[in-house]
Amino acid sequence: MSLHVHWWLLGCHVVSFIACITIHSTTTLPPDLPTPSPPSSAHSWNLFGRPGDGYYTSVEVGTPSQKFNVLVDTGSSNFAIAAVMQKELDSYFEAKNSSSFVDLEKEVEVGYTQGSWSGRLGKDVVLFPALQAGTTPYLMDLVLITSSHNFYVNNSQWQGIVGLAFPVLAKPQGAVQPWIDEVILRDNLTNAFTLELCGPSRETGPSSHYGRLTLGSGSGGCSPVAVSCPIRRKWFYEVVVTALSLQGKEVSIPCIKFNTDKTIVDSGTSNLRLPPEVGLSLHCVVAPCPSLISVGGVV
Repeated sequence: MSLHVHWWLLGCHVVSFIACITIHSTTTLPPDLPTPSPPSSAHSWNLFGRPGDGYYTSVEVGTPSQKFNVLVDTGSSNFAIAAVMQKELDSYFEAKNSSSFVDLEKEVEVGYTQGSWSGRLGKDVVLFPALQAGTTPYLMDLVLITSSHNFYVNNSQWQGIVGLAFPVLAKPQGAVQPWIDEVILRDNLTNAFTLELCGPSRETGPSSHYGRLTLGSGSGGCSPVAVSCPIRRKWFYEVVVTALSLQGKEVSIPCIKFNTDKTIVDSGTSNLRLPPEVGLSLHCVVAPCPSLISVGGVV
């Protein structure tokens, strides 16, 4: 599976990365960021979100279908949906009302850098109506989330998560076929996807974000300027950062420290997270170095 990262997605964080294999010169800042326009007949967004809350897409689950939104996450591989009411939610999936739901009687726990959830593995008919490919409803593996900790976000408008990473991350290991692998196999699609996180539009302002998920081959609509880098290991989308610069100033740290313990491209978070030493050095590029070093490295 290949991964396309648009330059201006990285540019939104005002940080440019120099990948191991330079496709274009990356020692300067990314080009000016294009601003997406509202959906049209030629180009329609299927990802939506609010600043800091991630991007979600619509999904229909069960028979008759129950409609939800799910966070699109390249940092995990499970498809999971809320199955009990939580204070952050406005709806949840009621398995008892679906004639096609199959209980596989397996407990599942998944943890993230921040937050976690647990639930019960099952199968049901799943449809993602906003995607141009993969719109056929199929019986898919899914987890009913019955408990969670710091997972949902107030007013984020999503009630679950769809993981786009490699199968090795799916839990229980060996018992689950990730949604994206299932769709690519059944619909005989090219083993690739494009994920464009385009940010706000000039018409709606900064309060709403837009994007697009395309399965198989196909071009996106955010920006024609793109770079690529190799995937170091097929679990997360792990890449190797060999240098980092901010406003044209390079951070002088050995390469290995950028990637401790790993560097991943994760659409499920809105932070650029760095090892503590790297975060401190980045701070020192633009401001006096603090006398006290705090643990963490979030930009």
